Amino acid sequence: MDTNIRAARFLAKTMMMKSAVRSRSAKLHDKEITTDSSKNEKKTQSSSSSALDRFTKSKQTTLYEKVEKSSDDLSVNIDKMLELGKKTDSEEKDKDTMTAYINEFVSDYNTLYSSLNSLSDTLSSVFRDQLGKITDSYANELEKLGITIADNGELTIAADTLKAAEYSDIKAVFGAAGGYADEINGKLGIISKSASSSLESMDNLYGTGLYDKYGNNAYYNNW
Repeated sequence: MDTNIRAARFLAKTMMMKSAVRSRSAKLHDKEITTDSSKNEKKTQSSSSSALDRFTKSKQTTLYEKVEKSSDDLSVNIDKMLELGKKTDSEEKDKDTMTAYINEFVSDYNTLYSSLNSLSDTLSSVFRDQLGKITDSYANELEKLGITIADNGELTIAADTLKAAEYSDIKAVFGAAGGYADEINGKLGIISKSASSSLESMDNLYGTGLYDKYGNNAYYNNW
């Protein structure tokens, strides 16, 4: 009898030990799965973060490029308006030419203003505010020419009003030294230089490797 009892106890103890080993093994396996899952999740998060960073950098680069180009184009256009405004023997075709320049001015101004508005850095906000203050100070003169300031700070043109305006009034705003266009022109050089500097910094930081400074895949570009 004692022998049977001891055998039963031994068998029960053995089964308990095997059960404990299986339990520890299962816990270890679950831990490994959890660890692997955590690593994979971190890799996924890191990959998503990298993709977001590339998208953000690409978007910023595009905006800085727009700022640089539109400010340069705007400056060239203003120089042409100021040169035309110097003419004392104006002809009817000069008004038509100036009107075409003004339409280009508004397009470039709006691109510049909206791009500065979309950038989140402090300097861009300062430039935008400076342009806005100059434009606001000429609101009445611009309105006489059919040019109004929208709620978002951009300009709109009433073509018929501009066409009907006196050429002398047009020249006073856009073709005269010290006028509205000339004041705007005084801000464009530093805005363009700042955008160029920002692009150069981004190129130095992010312009190498698999993705270029525009966020495009280098291998894709070679197709």
